[in-house]
Amino acid sequence: MVARVLSALVMAAAAAAHAYAAQGDCAQPLSNGSSPTASDCLFVLRAAVGSQSCSPSCVCDTNGSATITASDSLLCLKVAVGQPLPLQCPTPCGATTTTAPPTSTTEPPTTTAPATSTTSPATTSTTAAPTTTVGASCGNGIIEDGETCDSDCPVCPAQTACFEDVGAAGTCDLQCHVPVLECRAAGDQCCPYAGGSGCSNANDADCAATQWKSMQWFQPMAWTADQCANVQVYGISAGGSYVFTTCHPDSSSGTNGDPAIVSVVDNHGTSYPVANDDCTLAQALPLLAGWSCSNASGAVETCAAQSSGGFRAGTGVFALTVTVCSANGQSGSGALYIWYQSTLTPNAG
Repeated sequence: MVARVLSALVMAAAAAAHAYAAQGDCAQPLSNGSSPTASDCLFVLRAAVGSQSCSPSCVCDTNGSATITASDSLLCLKVAVGQPLPLQCPTPCGATTTTAPPTSTTEPPTTTAPATSTTSPATTSTTAAPTTTVGASCGNGIIEDGETCDSDCPVCPAQTACFEDVGAAGTCDLQCHVPVLECRAAGDQCCPYAGGSGCSNANDADCAATQWKSMQWFQPMAWTADQCANVQVYGISAGGSYVFTTCHPDSSSGTNGDPAIVSVVDNHGTSYPVANDDCTLAQALPLLAGWSCSNASGAVETCAAQSSGGFRAGTGVFALTVTVCSANGQSGSGALYIWYQSTLTPNAG
């Protein structure tokens, strides 16, 4: 964008005439004209890229954004060639003490025409305003304000429940794997723990019950380097949402060791893609609920699925087998907790 504005400024500087007025007005760090000149606008551009100093900076902040950018130079140039656009420098603005541009035989002179001149930039310049869009320009290979990528946008992988892709590569604002954190009427296969208490079947079509609940499993788990712990959970409801975790409601009830949930399999033999070692995502349900996901051993607890709404049980599912193993090759033990959004309470059968 800066290169295109600079090109337009050089052409406009050659064609613009000068009139006499007060130096230090908005967009006039150099001239004394009744409106800015191409030389002023070129100075503003140089201030935007750091090769000149505009003091006070408000003189060059033509759009009032509190920062000097190429957009300020572009607005200056549009006004210089006669477009009826408002200049919005912050007010009040103190006296100007600008640093003059270096001497160059290719730059327009900075001296102004006498007050009796009958010409002005609005009546003599035939240079059209540049067609560059103010702000981000998708497709120029530069990541600008409001863009997450430009000409190098990723290809998002297939999403799991409670994550979505936002934006698009064609508008340079694509974001992959963004957690869902709001209740929605439309079905997206996610019933998130949102708004501090979780969604319900009254405000989210994917919720099976009125609220999220949690429980500690009846038996503590124990695992070794060679032997995992398998927990058989009944009372599962098809369409219900679940999170299995060793994260805990207070800092004193964590596991001993370094656990990892390596699989969750239902009574049909279907394996859910929710395996997790460390529950670190800030939008994971246990962390959204204010639970602790670290233990006295210095390890990070596990949660499956690591998302705002866990995973939903499939059609005909009534039982799940949760397998917890050692993540560091050492023995450990501790409690398993279940978060569930279902009309049924998980039980041992």
